[in-house]
Amino acid sequence: MTDMNKIADKIQKLLNLAGNNPNEEEAQAALLKAQKLMAQYNVDLESLGDGKKELKCSLELAKVKANPRDNQVQVIIANAFACKPLISCGRHLMFFGREDNAKAAKSCMEFIHKTMEQGIRRVCKENGLKSSERGASNIYNGYAKGFIEGLKETVGAQTVALAVVVPEDVKEAFSKKFPSLKSYKGKGSSWDPSYKDAYYQGKQDGRSAMDKRSLKEA
Repeated sequence: MTDMNKIADKIQKLLNLAGNNPNEEEAQAALLKAQKLMAQYNVDLESLGDGKKELKCSLELAKVKANPRDNQVQVIIANAFACKPLISCGRHLMFFGREDNAKAAKSCMEFIHKTMEQGIRRVCKENGLKSSERGASNIYNGYAKGFIEGLKETVGAQTVALAVVVPEDVKEAFSKKFPSLKSYKGKGSSWDPSYKDAYYQGKQDGRSAMDKRSLKEA
């Protein structure tokens, strides 16, 4: 039988490596490995359906506040870690799922948010603007759109390859905890196609955010 404590410890070490590593390539590869292990971990938990291990669900609050671009990232991350995405009353992004999955999704969300924001500041600086200046939104919205599309290509591909789905016990627990929750459909950000260089740079960065290793290497 698989030692779940060892698996959980390895996942946590990968998440710590991703969140505290100045080397972006190593951090991104760690996240990809963590997602793959989380998917396998769930399969192993399902095989223990004799009550030997309680499948505990958790609601994790990320430090990231809701906004059009991060809301889209949240959905990608939630799908990747078999979680349900929510927004708190204080407009913070949250993840509901099996405890380890939800914590992993939270850590991943915070890392990807930081990576995208760094890219936004960089691309604005390259165009002679600060992200807070008038006119900068056309640049960083283009970058963000590309980043999200690139992230979805790589993370979404691995999510499909690993057959990651929200488990039935999570769906049931979610329905009980939030019986009257209404779904929210956010709006995307507009961007100026004349800043296509920012879009393509964002797409490249989004792809590499979790794609430094192939599935086989991970």
